[in-house]
Amino acid sequence: MTQLKWNIFRAICLFSMAALVTWNCASAQVTQPTGTSVQPNAETPPALPSGKVICGLIQGEFPSAKRIELVSAAVGKDLCYIVFPPSEGSVKPATGYPLLVLLHGLMGGPGDWIRFPRILDRIKEAQQDQSISFPEIYLVLPLGKNGYWTNWNRSPQRWRDWVTHEVLKDLQIRFPDVSEWPEKRAIAGYSMGGFGALSIALEYPGLFQHAVGLSPTDMDLAIQKKNQQRVYKRVFGKELPQERIHRYNPFHQVKRGMGKEQHFFLAFGSNEAPKFSEGGRRLTKEFEQQGIEVTSIEVPGGTHSFKSTWGKPVMESWIRWLGAIWSTPTSTVPSSEMKRTPAKKLGKDDPLPNKSEKAENKN
Repeated sequence: MTQLKWNIFRAICLFSMAALVTWNCASAQVTQPTGTSVQPNAETPPALPSGKVICGLIQGEFPSAKRIELVSAAVGKDLCYIVFPPSEGSVKPATGYPLLVLLHGLMGGPGDWIRFPRILDRIKEAQQDQSISFPEIYLVLPLGKNGYWTNWNRSPQRWRDWVTHEVLKDLQIRFPDVSEWPEKRAIAGYSMGGFGALSIALEYPGLFQHAVGLSPTDMDLAIQKKNQQRVYKRVFGKELPQERIHRYNPFHQVKRGMGKEQHFFLAFGSNEAPKFSEGGRRLTKEFEQQGIEVTSIEVPGGTHSFKSTWGKPVMESWIRWLGAIWSTPTSTVPSSEMKRTPAKKLGKDDPLPNKSEKAENKN
């Protein structure tokens, strides 16, 4: 090879390497924290600072957030939940501060609620709007991974008990000024979390009087798609037993007479998959047929995302709805004294599955 050709060849190689390095640097992105999901149609979240990731939030990202880490006996894992307490200097109501629990969706995490729809901004706006009278509250966001907020079939993973028995109990101990009145408690969720929020409220009316379901999964319709059955088989069992699915599916809970004297809010998009859109329509109809109070919004052209369906307009609607409910006089009977659906206790009264029960888990 002549010297001229060699110089040309070396120049081409150096140029190619420089271009490759430049492309890699330009395409580098901030790593998404564990426990959060990227949603293409969601509102663009704010830039994330650097720092340690705790429970799906970066340390220092939201200074008012309290991150609580627990060893869950119900799930057998190290889990966590996030608490945003009332503003400093606020006056505690006689019945305690209202509680709002937010459940995330599949492949998501607590941070999704804060970044994409900016729930903290929406609540602050409602509190500043005198026509809404939205109170100072405790906002709680537990980590549920992909557990579907359900006690798994033949499995020690009890994601429902994690919320109802462990998070709420620990919260009451750490923050005793949280209201125990079910009228002052609400639970909300989107997608998987919408399913969980409605199902938990229906099963435990003595814990939550109000529930918001944003595109909640209708299990009857969800399991019809064979290519999507894997996650549901993990939760409900390999054979997808109808009896167990009906036990947890909000549609059948309402059909069995649950939900009396509770309040519900539904929202879903007309262009979502049938398990969300058609499921939302038939759940709304069942609520109405059972004479249960429900506010339902079908967003024209809405798809399965915060930007298209669950964003600011819908969020403002259900926050205003909840504020109106919480502004009404409350009962004088705390939830601990109300008649409720029997709840199993963890620990000595209700041990985790023994070896023989675990051995039966073939699903």
